[in-house]
Amino acid sequence: MLLSRAKFVKAVYVLLMMLLVSYASAESEKVTLRLQWKHQFEFAGFYMAKELGYYAEAGLDVDILEYENGMDIVKEVSEGRSDFGIWGSGIIERAQQGEPIVFLANYFKRSPLALATSADISFPSELEGKRLMVSDADIKNANYTQMFRTFKVDVSKIEFVQPTFDVQDFIDGKVDGVSIFLTNEPYILKKNGVPYNIIDPNNFGVELYDVNVFTSRDFAERSPEQTAAFVEASNKGWYYALEHIDEAVELIKAKYDSQNKSRDHLVYEAQQTVRMMQPKNYPIGSIDLNRVTRIGNLFNEMGLTQTAANTNFVFNAASPGVALTSDELTFLYEHKDIKVAMMPDFTPFSFVHGSKVQGYEHDLLTLLSEKTGLQFKPEYGIWNRGLSAFKERQVDMIASISYKPERTDFTLFTEPYYEIPIMIYVRDDFGSYDGIDSLRGKKVGVLKDVFYVKELKQLGTMELVIYETYEQLTKALVYGQVDALMQNLTNIDSLIKDNAYTNLRLAGELQLPTIQKEDLRFGVRSDYPELHSILQKGLDAITVEETLALSNRWLGIRANETAKSISFNRPEREYLAQKGAITMCVDPSWMPLEGIDDEGKHVGVSADILALVAKNTGLNLRLVPTSSWAESMAFAQSRRCDLLTLAMETPSRKEFLNFTLPYLSYPFVIATRDSRQFIDNMNILNGKKLAMLSGYSTVEVIAKDYPNIEIVEVDTLVEGVQKVRSGEAYGYIDALPVIASAIQREGFTDLYIAGKMDHQFELGIATRNDEPMLLDVMQKALSSVDADDIQAISNKWLAVRFESRVDYSLLYKVVAGFAVLLLLGLWRHSVMQKTKKMIEAKNKELQVLANTDALTGLYNRHRVEESLEQYRELGKTFSVIILDIDNFKRINDIFGHAIGDSTLVEFAQMLTRLTRRADVVGRWGGEEFLVVLPDTQELEALKVAEALRAGIARHTFSIVGEVTASIGVAAYMPNETASELVSRADDALYYSKEHGRNQVTGAKDMTKL
Repeated sequence: MLLSRAKFVKAVYVLLMMLLVSYASAESEKVTLRLQWKHQFEFAGFYMAKELGYYAEAGLDVDILEYENGMDIVKEVSEGRSDFGIWGSGIIERAQQGEPIVFLANYFKRSPLALATSADISFPSELEGKRLMVSDADIKNANYTQMFRTFKVDVSKIEFVQPTFDVQDFIDGKVDGVSIFLTNEPYILKKNGVPYNIIDPNNFGVELYDVNVFTSRDFAERSPEQTAAFVEASNKGWYYALEHIDEAVELIKAKYDSQNKSRDHLVYEAQQTVRMMQPKNYPIGSIDLNRVTRIGNLFNEMGLTQTAANTNFVFNAASPGVALTSDELTFLYEHKDIKVAMMPDFTPFSFVHGSKVQGYEHDLLTLLSEKTGLQFKPEYGIWNRGLSAFKERQVDMIASISYKPERTDFTLFTEPYYEIPIMIYVRDDFGSYDGIDSLRGKKVGVLKDVFYVKELKQLGTMELVIYETYEQLTKALVYGQVDALMQNLTNIDSLIKDNAYTNLRLAGELQLPTIQKEDLRFGVRSDYPELHSILQKGLDAITVEETLALSNRWLGIRANETAKSISFNRPEREYLAQKGAITMCVDPSWMPLEGIDDEGKHVGVSADILALVAKNTGLNLRLVPTSSWAESMAFAQSRRCDLLTLAMETPSRKEFLNFTLPYLSYPFVIATRDSRQFIDNMNILNGKKLAMLSGYSTVEVIAKDYPNIEIVEVDTLVEGVQKVRSGEAYGYIDALPVIASAIQREGFTDLYIAGKMDHQFELGIATRNDEPMLLDVMQKALSSVDADDIQAISNKWLAVRFESRVDYSLLYKVVAGFAVLLLLGLWRHSVMQKTKKMIEAKNKELQVLANTDALTGLYNRHRVEESLEQYRELGKTFSVIILDIDNFKRINDIFGHAIGDSTLVEFAQMLTRLTRRADVVGRWGGEEFLVVLPDTQELEALKVAEALRAGIARHTFSIVGEVTASIGVAAYMPNETASELVSRADDALYYSKEHGRNQVTGAKDMTKL
């Protein structure tokens, strides 16, 4: 009865809203929204925004129009025939080509466009000679074009058939493949029992947006308030549609059923739409400007656009989370990008990791963007260069600046977002340090333009040595060029640990009457008071929990650092005294990582590590027994236990748990019965059933990233394996130690480790999030365990588990193909001693390492020289291309060596992408690279080189922006040595450099000159 009453109340509410819509429509501004296809769940959020009155509340009467065959939606909107439109990432391409449109909101975070092919076609390279039903527009779509390029598919060998927009033609075998939306056609194929494969460009690195809302530049500039209101109302409609799928389906059946889809079909489409939108990971309607730039760069590399990627066409429609004045709102609309001077070497606030810059300040800016609507564009450079750019108003604001009265002429300061002690570091041989007087007459290193240098000069007791980068400053102390250095605690500590400097120690804190701590603030140019007030409002709106999360992520103690004595602060001690025992739940059957034995004791890797934690800290950790991982998760969610000892962070778990930094890491692997199948590409698994443990992070991760894999959830590992053995599932996914141990322990001799997934189990401690201090306590507690102790514990549990029953020939494949065992270095040495085959596999692996450049992953010089000799001895035709990055020293000088290294890595990736499969690509030394082209004359090699040069010049590199290369080319001449050949190419390279750089010169051209 209660349920009926609830339905009645909801029906009355919807009816009232519809009456309200009817009433409001008479006074609302009439606008049109043109869809990119016929009515279906893909557009449910817009239907709900209209029917529930969200558009009417915003003063809009929206007419939703279907796509008409042959229509150019961009022209339809840009020329004013429709006010708003929906289309794919093509709007980014068209905007870069100069079309006067504005990007308003994005809803599908990945494109659902894919190919459904007959079951015998698994890869794009197998499409040649086949008939595909794909429209002309889709053929030119970047999804397919880039995928075909990656696999070097000759599209002229594919027979393209004009689409009938009826998947029945594929079902009837009239074509070998058809262009589909993953949200739609797979339902029909499955219902009809049609065997098929999915070739999804997303699986090959082509990551584009879809269901993008846009308008004309004229409409956005003429009606910015209505534009923002339309986006906000659409977002509300989508939130409602995804929370009330059944209601949205009924609405579509009642009012928008032009395709006559069944309810089951619409529900399927709704489920797939959730996967495409990923609402737990991304705010609905949000636009990631970095993603837009990457998509724009892709279009540029493909030659679809000529201008450099930018985001000037993105509308700042974010609804601020803080109340802004009219002047502040005007500033927000008129300033699309706020340039921020940031450092690339200021660990952990802003620093290079891999090929990108990250840190506390970057996450803080993301928070501020969400709260204020500001969009930030970092400009990287060492501190004094960033400060100079800020003074000259080349940037709008600067991060990491400290307040000084002399800076107020050109700076509006926010309140500090972090304060750090300024510490004095010395070498171990310095002797005793008894305060600032101990530095009298000593050489002391400081950073150029640091805020306390004036006070130090006024002391007049020490010789100050100025350095431009933190790296130079720290190395100067390591190598004895100075006697001490001064810098904030977190930055120098990170540099010492990351570089394993063993001769430095912390002497004490800088204590001066006018200097206490380094106060990190944002500085805003003095003529932008609105920007300053918006920023300060955003900072004031950041919650205590958000601040704690930032600090825990970037300033917490790393779990794998050298053990140190730790002390809990007063609030933590009071918390622990009141808490008493800390209750913990574990996975009772995930051995050898953790479990509960027959006596009810916690055992395994995590058990021994937690025992050491308790011994080092005095924490009272008490086990709460459970019968399954699902029960442990339920206990954690209902607060019957305070923490989980070994858990991976996922979006759904973050709703009730906090996570320490990981202290153990293992790859996802797949076990199958097929000993011949070596899985080196996830596309192989599309449409297959994979068993995995219910409630484990694997389910959430695989469902999100691989929507075409059918997940079979099981309660136990044994149940999962049995489903594989019976054929109910193709494979079983778990952590490598767990699967390998089970194969040996349970005697699963017909099970094989067939491959490694692109994910890791990053395992830390998960703590209840309603007691945030527990996270701080456990992060500190983990730091009390020495990294060597963690390795020794892992060796004890893992090394002896892989002796007799594992199929080592397949394990070798995993090593050679994926370097799984490299990632599991904790137990590799023991296994090497036990089996001859594993030794052979390791030798193979070492051979790979010996031939590989450690930084870029390309062949090293030794391996390239071997290739040159081999081709020379065979007497075959071949050519070489030698490339040198132009002005690379400037990159190192301006951005530092860490950014220089990441640029080399990105350059190497470009070479790999742009060269042919048979070419040998290697790093020759420094910023020089060499490509060997077999069966290639010099004229053809010149064409390849020019394609490389143009591709590099078009590409916008992360952080440093534009990079060019000078190139020399030479073809092998009979009886010539390899060094003579390279020397001729090198001469051609330097001719390119001397005559303006960014050009290609052939050795034959040199002989003419």
